[in-house]
Amino acid sequence: MRTETFRMKTIPMKKKINKLFFGGAFLVAIFFNSACEPAPSMMENRSTPLPMPAKTEKLPSLEREIRDMEGFSTVYVFKRKDGGVLTREDKKYLVDNSPPETNRRVLTDDEKASVMGSNYLFPPENLEALRKRFIVEDHSKPAEAPQTNASPEKKP
Repeated sequence: MRTETFRMKTIPMKKKINKLFFGGAFLVAIFFNSACEPAPSMMENRSTPLPMPAKTEKLPSLEREIRDMEGFSTVYVFKRKDGGVLTREDKKYLVDNSPPETNRRVLTDDEKASVMGSNYLFPPENLEALRKRFIVEDHSKPAEAPQTNASPEKKP
């Protein structure tokens, strides 16, 4: 009885990696190529164009800022009494005389008004100080009574 030894032909590792890489790349290419066709349901509705979104009219800066403050219960607009541009001193005065609970302060694009939004009422002394120097417009929500920022006094 004669026994033969078969010798397995060894393939170098680099060739194995190349075969795996190119074979895998080929399968991926086939997969992506088959995924490029639209679904039949999309082809059926192809004749109806999508409606164009309605163009929003461009609001002036002040109106846009007031609209953007709609999440706050208290909204005030401050303008100089002479209608001029707010100076650095005006801006500092606004910050110094507005309560620290003010959530948002924004200048309009023309820098003629400052819009402030808060979830708390401005204390009367702050509003009086601001009214001495500015025209104050109240754009607060009328339905809800905003929270006051004064803490209740404890009784013994």
